[in-house]
Amino acid sequence: MSVVARWVLLSLGVVTFLVAAKAHGRQLRLERELMGYWRVSFGGLNPPWVDALWRRERFAFWILEGGLASVTVCARALVPEAWCLPLAGVDGEGGLHGGLLFHVLLPPTAAFLATGFLSVCRCALRPGGEWALTAAMPSGWRAEALKGSAGWWLLALVMTGTLVVCAWTPV
Repeated sequence: MSVVARWVLLSLGVVTFLVAAKAHGRQLRLERELMGYWRVSFGGLNPPWVDALWRRERFAFWILEGGLASVTVCARALVPEAWCLPLAGVDGEGGLHGGLLFHVLLPPTAAFLATGFLSVCRCALRPGGEWALTAAMPSGWRAEALKGSAGWWLLALVMTGTLVVCAWTPV
């Protein structure tokens, strides 16, 4: 794979990471708004429910991210010949580009997608009566929220699939 193609795929990995982070953050915002918390202060005082949501989400994210990063590093260290890095060159080595993609970008991207999906499940499985439908909720909010989330999740999943296929397919 040429050096230009490696940089293009690494850039795609960075953009995929950012899109996954956006989809995850949007999902948490929707979950928070469905509980009636329309205004929050990052780094400031927030209602206990919001603090608990963010604490639980950070815990799940870092456990998943750390676990996935450890798995990728251990797998490469224990069985290096079985793990051809993505973005492999003519000599079969992925070098810096493959290491960044496999060890640095893949774990947090996967963790954002997994924890965001858990938030989607929490929203979908919560009975409608448990949501705090307040007067602050604009009319048509749900339809717009669903449409926007579907778009971000579709983009995140398509980009992730494209990245995986392109990075691990020999050229």
